Amino acid sequence: MTDDLIKAVVAISDEATCESFFKDIFTATELEQFAQRLRAAKLLLEGQTYAKIIAQTDISSATLSRVSNCVHR
Repeated sequence: MTDDLIKAVVAISDEATCESFFKDIFTATELEQFAQRLRAAKLLLEGQTYAKIIAQTDISSATLSRVSNCVHR
């Protein structure tokens, strides 16, 4: 099932269609959490500390730890 989702996202050719697709498949809360995790991953890659990332994104330390594990695989 995950493969189908990835293929669907990759097939999207423009930002408006991608936004519409995400709004169709995610609730507003899920989309916000997805965006929060993506922002946290970017900040981790920039070398920001956990404390700064939590302050900037309001992400929980447990979620940030899971994001960090994915980023550092």
